[in-house]
Amino acid sequence: MPADRPDFADRRRHIGASREVMAIGLGLTAAEIQEIEEGRASEAMLNQYAQCLDRLETWPAEKRAQILLAVIDGAQRFPP
Repeated sequence: MPADRPDFADRRRHIGASREVMAIGLGLTAAEIQEIEEGRASEAMLNQYAQCLDRLETWPAEKRAQILLAVIDGAQRFPP
């Protein structure tokens, strides 16, 4: 993983999401999320994940919690 890329796993944990929740929210598998977090995925997937984390991090904690719970409860994807 490039040194200038923030640690995706730390960012994910900071917002309170498991790999499984991120996978559901992005329409990927938990194994694909692990590949992304280990820097073994394509540049496009790394960028998509970074953009998703950026979006989740900008939302207020209450909104983020509601969205994460909706993803868990309804197995739906993250809103755009």
